[in-house]
Amino acid sequence: MTGTSDEVKANHLNIPVLIGVKILPLKVVVLRINAGPSFSYLLSVGENDLNLTKDDYKDTVWGLQAGLGLDVLFLSFEISYEFGLTNYFEYEILENIVSSKANILRVNLGLRF
Repeated sequence: MTGTSDEVKANHLNIPVLIGVKILPLKVVVLRINAGPSFSYLLSVGENDLNLTKDDYKDTVWGLQAGLGLDVLFLSFEISYEFGLTNYFEYEILENIVSSKANILRVNLGLRF
């Protein structure tokens, strides 16, 4: 069986709605957790060898995020994971259903003011 593969760059506007709780609120260090739904809107799809365009994808998808954050003085570190709840696309190819959900690991480092 021969397959075709390519990397497709898709740009999204992601809007998470998270609820967080500080589980270790000290003066210098704060440890926190957060979770909630995430809404993504498709902005564009880059050129690719599979000839996929924006019309081939769903405009909106939903996910569920959960994360852990650590604030130390003026630095902020967060790691979170988003579980895809809806498919980005779904096709029938040779009587097989092909679909894709996004599962995303995020790592953030920031400055607190």
